[in-house]
Amino acid sequence: MCLWGLAVAAFGLSHSLVLATVFLALAGAADMVSMVFRNSMAQTAATDEMRGRMQGVYTVVVTGGPRVADIAHGVVGATAGTTIAVAGGGVLVVVLVIIAVALIAGHLALPGTRRGLGWVDAGFSQGGVVVAVNRIGRTFGVLAVGAVLAGALAGCAKAVNGTALAVAQPTTAPASSGGGGIIPTTPAGGGNVTQQAQQTCSTLPKAAVTSAFGVPDVTVTTDSGTTLNGGIIQIKCVITSSSGFRANVVVQVYPSTTITTADQYFQIMQRQFTSVQKLNGINGADVAGIFQDTPQAGAPVDEAFAAKKDTAANTVDVVLAGVADAPGIRPKLVSFITALASP
Repeated sequence: MCLWGLAVAAFGLSHSLVLATVFLALAGAADMVSMVFRNSMAQTAATDEMRGRMQGVYTVVVTGGPRVADIAHGVVGATAGTTIAVAGGGVLVVVLVIIAVALIAGHLALPGTRRGLGWVDAGFSQGGVVVAVNRIGRTFGVLAVGAVLAGALAGCAKAVNGTALAVAQPTTAPASSGGGGIIPTTPAGGGNVTQQAQQTCSTLPKAAVTSAFGVPDVTVTTDSGTTLNGGIIQIKCVITSSSGFRANVVVQVYPSTTITTADQYFQIMQRQFTSVQKLNGINGADVAGIFQDTPQAGAPVDEAFAAKKDTAANTVDVVLAGVADAPGIRPKLVSFITALASP
């Protein structure tokens, strides 16, 4: 079980599809071995009188335990992020197994020695083992229910405060793949997103690109304009120059049905990218940040974003810029996102 927990925790922390697959396979193999041991012990360690009860408890745990875990993972994933939910679940399994081993080892101690934590006091017999396992199971059940209730209360608190952050996840993409991200001015125009995209990209300040990155002959082209789930408008612009420089700028407009403040967007980015650092003093933005994204294929990409609440349109507007990682690129990127966010 410890191997299964460690493999699941490693899967939760993995950012590589290949490694994630390997860890899942390792967890599956460990679970198969654990299943053989569980079935063998349930059939051989229990007495004839207790075997039916033990099998009933075993069935309840096998069929009901994963459903409790589903609720716990859903609550934790919505409030703390999927990485913490998956990796934390694996670590919790390891911790609980160690506690269980300590309790059972104390129960099976030689006569005259301390018996575990003091409450496992059944005699050294097969029936006593069943009693100990049942007590440990009840203890873990109480812990699981407590974790679910605590997570549910946290989720309700966030919902009451209007900070349900999992409604819309921003789409970001590395500079090497054609852009991704978000905006500080709502695109003008009617319902034609393609026209809005062309208009928005045409207004990007080329002089700011030259000033920030020191590149000549800047060209801005429209990559796409789409409407995402939840009514989020997303516009992708690509910036190139004759020197080979390339950057991506993505504008997104979040309606009030998804998020209502710029701080909520920043918290979403923190949940999605652990390397996010807040940028202060960005004129024209309610909140801004910078982080590094490492795609599965390609070099690391430095990205910066600025977000603000448009009270007139009742939207949260964000702009995100990304360039390939290079020495000294971050100060230049900060200068560029400052220019994009400036009114």
